[in-house]
Amino acid sequence: AFPLSSTIIKCYDSDHHVGRKKSFNYSVIRTRRVVEQAFGRLKGRWQVTAHCKLNNPVFARQVATVACALHNICERHNCPFEEDWLPEDAAYGYEIPGSPHGIVDDDARHVRDTLADWVHAIYPRH
Repeated sequence: AFPLSSTIIKCYDSDHHVGRKKSFNYSVIRTRRVVEQAFGRLKGRWQVTAHCKLNNPVFARQVATVACALHNICERHNCPFEEDWLPEDAAYGYEIPGSPHGIVDDDARHVRDTLADWVHAIYPRH
């Protein structure tokens, strides 16, 4: 788990929230689930990349870019996808992850609070 930062938005700690924090946590969890499923399908479709030695960050980024582009083409054209292609670690949890102890950026808190206000205004959960 990563700490809250200006580039990593996390749920509020604890699952006993109401109002905007509950709306925000719900939205983050649902969004994370969609992203995890997309990456699971990507990994499943391009299992060959699991056997590549991607020690060079530039080459790794190029492989990832090409795999994403080809995957998006396959998805757009409804190419078959076998569920058994999904990797074993494709279990998608619904828990609310807590922040590890440590320094949390105050700007990140402000960003998360602003996003929480916006999400709750559009998708209120009580």
